[in-house]
Amino acid sequence: MLLNIPSEIIINHIIPYFSLRCIRSLSIVSKDAYLICNNEVWSEMYIRKKKREFYKKEHLISKNNIKNEHDPESSQLIQRRTLLIVNTADIPFTIFLVRKRQLDNPGFKKHGIIKPKQTKVIDSYINQRWMFSPFEINGGLERLDCLKSIGEKNDKVYRSGSFLVKEPVNGATLMYIQDGCQPKQVIYIYIGDKLYTPETSKEILRIDYPLNIMGVTDFKKSFMKIYLKKVKSNIGILIASVEKLESDKMKAIDIIEDQKNKIEEYKIKILKDESHLERMNDFIEYVNNM
Repeated sequence: MLLNIPSEIIINHIIPYFSLRCIRSLSIVSKDAYLICNNEVWSEMYIRKKKREFYKKEHLISKNNIKNEHDPESSQLIQRRTLLIVNTADIPFTIFLVRKRQLDNPGFKKHGIIKPKQTKVIDSYINQRWMFSPFEINGGLERLDCLKSIGEKNDKVYRSGSFLVKEPVNGATLMYIQDGCQPKQVIYIYIGDKLYTPETSKEILRIDYPLNIMGVTDFKKSFMKIYLKKVKSNIGILIASVEKLESDKMKAIDIIEDQKNKIEEYKIKILKDESHLERMNDFIEYVNNM
């Protein structure tokens, strides 16, 4: 049934939704299916994987940079402001509210997703900081360009950004709109307009530019190397977790045995005390009968 669909439709509009397991399964169905899952498909899978890894590292580095920002206290949230976030990129951004209850360990609360070429209105307060990351976090899974077809090459690598709401407003467009009978102050924030280059990715993040695929010819093999490296890493984490559980189990067994020994010691002590008490009672009774 699937093979009756033109290959261009499959490649550009169906395969982008497939997982790695689905693509591998499809490639062994038949010779025609194997040809559909060609090097072009695997090159896109490889690039997307590289970009996902890049964005995850960039997200962590950006969070660490924000931790070093000396923002003013925002404990008294009195002065309210409205933010209009404009996503000029062609991928979704995740919005985070930075909570600096502890200056050395701020929290990052997810505040929704802003889709490509869309806008989002957020109510905020003076001295609140917001962070915008160029990938979608949903239940621990990252989606990147999953709605773009294989033929629509995305040759852009977007940068995370942050914005501190303060007075006077800097780095954003300040406008007024009519809210009922009162003019309402709105801060326009544009995201997705800053990109990484091979030079800036090295300079700012000290990691390789994800679109640098010079020398890669067999994209399926290269993709599987990255995938297997991740699998091996996960296996290593699982093994370490199992070893820790085994170690904790042995420690728990030792503690239980130690407690059992102490209980036996207490039992012996109680028997001795009871024997001593019985002798004391006998002596008291003897004295009273004299």
